[in-house]
Amino acid sequence: MLPLSPTLSVISTLGFAALKTGRIAWIFMHLNESQPLTRVTALASLPFLALMFYLTLVDVLFRGQ
Repeated sequence: MLPLSPTLSVISTLGFAALKTGRIAWIFMHLNESQPLTRVTALASLPFLALMFYLTLVDVLFRGQ
């Protein structure tokens, strides 16, 4: 256990989760053996997913309650 600040703890946890997700996609989804178009499609989906998370965050933050 490292005594990390809450911000650093969240950043390191999310970074570790991203690495694990990439490894699962690369190995278990067989992206290492797939055609180049499949790899490009998988890579191109990441900005779209980030945009969806961003729009959801904006909606939640600016929603009038």
